[in-house]
Amino acid sequence: MILSRKWLNEFVSVDVNDKEFAEAMTLSGSKVEVTEDLGSEISNVVVGKILSMERHPDSDHMWVCQICVGDRENPIQIVTGAWNVHVGDMVPVAKHKSTLPGGKKIEKGKLRGVVSNGMLCGLYELNLDERDFPYAEVIAAAILN
Repeated sequence: MILSRKWLNEFVSVDVNDKEFAEAMTLSGSKVEVTEDLGSEISNVVVGKILSMERHPDSDHMWVCQICVGDRENPIQIVTGAWNVHVGDMVPVAKHKSTLPGGKKIEKGKLRGVVSNGMLCGLYELNLDERDFPYAEVIAAAILN
């Protein structure tokens, strides 16, 4: 059985680290074979709100989005091919110099001549699925609201 510490904390407060928790569970008769931090590989990924979208000047399927990632006065520009995003959506954003599961690095670059300061992520790119976010749209970019 896989047990999420976050889920467990909804029912009981266990104020120990993962190693101590695993040892206590094993001593109580519930063998713990492995513990893992599923988000340990992910860095510089935040939730962003899409402020505006314009068609990419050199593509019929790409969008140039302005995304608020905490500072509404200074949104970041991201070019995406995600077809399911709209203004106002909350989406996972891998910012410049971020790392995704598997060690995949995301850097600022140009897509067909337009600067993109990161990428919008789908749940699968973060090693997640609809069980982790049952109300999120999974295909293309993950819509979190």
